[in-house]
Amino acid sequence: MFFLCYDGIHLGALMKIKHFCINVKDLDKSLDFYCGTLGLEISRRFKIAESGVEIALVVGKGSDVAIELFCQRGKEKYVMGDHLGHLAFIVGDVDATVEELRKKGVEVIMEPFTFSQGGLEERLAFVRDPDGISVELSS
Repeated sequence: MFFLCYDGIHLGALMKIKHFCINVKDLDKSLDFYCGTLGLEISRRFKIAESGVEIALVVGKGSDVAIELFCQRGKEKYVMGDHLGHLAFIVGDVDATVEELRKKGVEVIMEPFTFSQGGLEERLAFVRDPDGISVELSS
């Protein structure tokens, strides 16, 4: 477990994760993936006209941690994946979820497998979003 510490105070105990932001090339395509394919819901969507930015916040049912999809119109090139390892989602059945996503044309980059370490065992798989970001599925 990682905690930020300042002057002897563990800030992890004082902070709650609000959201993660990822840059996307096409907001509608990303919303189709995260909402239409993965089943997340749009919490908010808005434009900042003076900067050419459009933002959508998406969340899973029962979660208060959002993914901020940040799209800057006219920005042609992002170096994706250099500063983000992956996003992770808990699903009921990894194998069934992967098969459903495969039917929807989602690229599977790591087939389902069982990960065991220190008495913990979980089923994992990885898929790729429209901007090349790895998405972990676990149960």
